[in-house]
Amino acid sequence: MKQHLYAAAALCVLVLAGGCAGGPYDHAVRLCVAGDFPGAIRAFDDIIERAPKNALAYLQRGKARIASRVKTYPVDGKFTFTWISGELDASSEDAEAAFADFDTAIELNPGLAEAWAYRAALLCERGDYDAAIEDATLATRKKSKYALAYLFRALAYGGKNDFWSEMSDYNRAVDFDPACAAAYLNRGLANARKSERGSAFADYTRAIELAPAYGPAYKYRGYLYWLRNEHDNAIADYSRALDLDPEDAVAYNYRAWAHESKGDFDRAINDYSRAILLDPKDAVAYNRRAGAYEDKGDFDNAIADYSRVIALDPEDDSVYNRRARAYEGKGDYGSAAADYRTALLLRPGDALIQNNLENAERRARGR
Repeated sequence: MKQHLYAAAALCVLVLAGGCAGGPYDHAVRLCVAGDFPGAIRAFDDIIERAPKNALAYLQRGKARIASRVKTYPVDGKFTFTWISGELDASSEDAEAAFADFDTAIELNPGLAEAWAYRAALLCERGDYDAAIEDATLATRKKSKYALAYLFRALAYGGKNDFWSEMSDYNRAVDFDPACAAAYLNRGLANARKSERGSAFADYTRAIELAPAYGPAYKYRGYLYWLRNEHDNAIADYSRALDLDPEDAVAYNYRAWAHESKGDFDRAINDYSRAILLDPKDAVAYNRRAGAYEDKGDFDNAIADYSRVIALDPEDDSVYNRRARAYEGKGDYGSAAADYRTALLLRPGDALIQNNLENAERRARGR
């Protein structure tokens, strides 16, 4: 079963206004800043039709194409947005069109460092980390102290599990642009993967100081609060993340964990339910909500949720064990024994499951 992990995501920066050329170009950029990405794409289409060798227009249209397909977060309140890596289907028509725009921008102006950098970001999305490193490196050569190029190259190193190169580039990004909130957040994610939680916490906090509307930073810091058993602080951070993005299913899951840790099962169930509404195939949310129902003694709802998890992931033996336990809670030892048998088929020879099965069968015969 897929688990929600705080270090599973990385964030890429999308600076939508890389300079102003005036007139129609200025208008197209303003549409980007206003969040009207389809309108911006059409505006850049018009510019390119009139001036087909305008490399900057291709670059910005490529970025607008990305922004139109992913959830964006305003960082400095004006020009900078971020998207969570992995949200963009790198094989989608929009991603391919963005890649083609960056290719054209590079062909028209090989010295345009930004085009190399953003093509590197898309290469990361494709999982082509070596090519991404090559493009990002070229961007750093064409524009010295270019923080975003180091950030994108760090993402590629992270994809290759080269932690030391990844951290080196995040440090350079921060050195070259101390106001780059995404660099702090990504460095925090990298530190968290290495269980350097103090450093991760400091980086998330700095990202929040630089960009108070940066929802993911609150979410990941909230997770660290939860690991510290500072559940009220965790809930406060998750709530702030949800204020900024009410459709963040993972944040609802995280906040539910914190409520559950405090023994507040009703609030936990409510948050799991919201997560499920946003992502009806989230087996983790069903599984955790079932556990909260079970802790309340509501075995019927627990069994219903475990059954939904099984429908989503029928090969997970642990869920059959949990549903069996819920059946036992309501005294239905025959159904419990049936689930233990299935769990044992999925995990042959497991002594604990065998013992649970024998106990359930004995109780079923005794009724």
